[in-house]
Amino acid sequence: MSSVDMLAAEIAKALQTYTKEVEEGMEQAKTKVAKESVKTLKATSPKNTGKYARGWRVKKVGTAQVIHNATRGSLTHLLEKGHAKVNGG
Repeated sequence: MSSVDMLAAEIAKALQTYTKEVEEGMEQAKTKVAKESVKTLKATSPKNTGKYARGWRVKKVGTAQVIHNATRGSLTHLLEKGHAKVNGG
């Protein structure tokens, strides 16, 4: 094996190590941001009974972190978009 081949192998090895470190850092950052978001949602959600605010969860789907309301998911749409009235509005 020539010195050029050895250099190329070492560079490829270093890049693989760097890529793995970056991926791990991204996973940690995604998890941290998702947990902070859930904490904020729990603090700022309406608390008539408290079930809606307590229902916020983080779920890992593939490589993504999905934030959803496990207890009252259908209420989220109504709170964000409002209710349809009989006479419009």
